[in-house]
Amino acid sequence: MEDISQTPEWLTTKQVCQFLQVTRQTLYNWMRRKQLKAFKISASPHGHLRFLKSDVVKLRDEQCAQ
Repeated sequence: MEDISQTPEWLTTKQVCQFLQVTRQTLYNWMRRKQLKAFKISASPHGHLRFLKSDVVKLRDEQCAQ
């Protein structure tokens, strides 16, 4: 598992997938189930998504506890 302490506060989809060792589809499933909140940073319909590092760490901790 990658060390997340050196990453910026906002993470890309790719960074989250690498850190959590999941596919992009799993990440989208979690977003759809409201397990992880994504923020759209572009006005275009296919805007770029970003995730708060604290939310990603919280999800990881919840997944490890199960």
